[in-house]
Amino acid sequence: MAEGEKKKDYGWCCTVLARGSGTIVAFIMFLCGIVTCIPIPTSTLHGNIGTCIGAGLLMLVFSVILLVLEAPILGYCIPQLEFIIKLTTHVKNWMRMIAYPIVVIVILALCVSISTLIAQGLLFLLAVFYFVLTIGAKGDHTDEYVAKYHNKSGEIDMILQEDMEDSDDEEIQIHSGANQSK
Repeated sequence: MAEGEKKKDYGWCCTVLARGSGTIVAFIMFLCGIVTCIPIPTSTLHGNIGTCIGAGLLMLVFSVILLVLEAPILGYCIPQLEFIIKLTTHVKNWMRMIAYPIVVIVILALCVSISTLIAQGLLFLLAVFYFVLTIGAKGDHTDEYVAKYHNKSGEIDMILQEDMEDSDDEEIQIHSGANQSK
């Protein structure tokens, strides 16, 4: 990035929205992990009961990690999570954008059921949201265009106004001269 160039960012409200939705996804993923651990033969669309229990356990573990990533204040209640909190305080948006789909692929490779599809679909949408936050506001160039072309259009407007004032003065002189000659 150039020295005088600013990075366009969405601001704190989108970051808070991402963190809040990540916290909600972590709670939903935890509940879906509990449901996936319960061995109901008709609930799995693909995979056997053993791999679905393993996927449910992974969902429980990843939901706790996701909760610590998105809302570290909730992890301070559990002393064993302080080490993970210290590791994850400097995780960037692009790292989350890469890690969350990997978790989705791993869990869906083990078991495809309604609860895993719901939880992993929400986690994938969260990854997409972090992708949007990572690329930033790249399409918003209106400030640059306004700053670049404002002076030119302002000069043009001033020239046109001066021309109109000059032509108005000439018209007034012409009309007043015509009235005097009669």
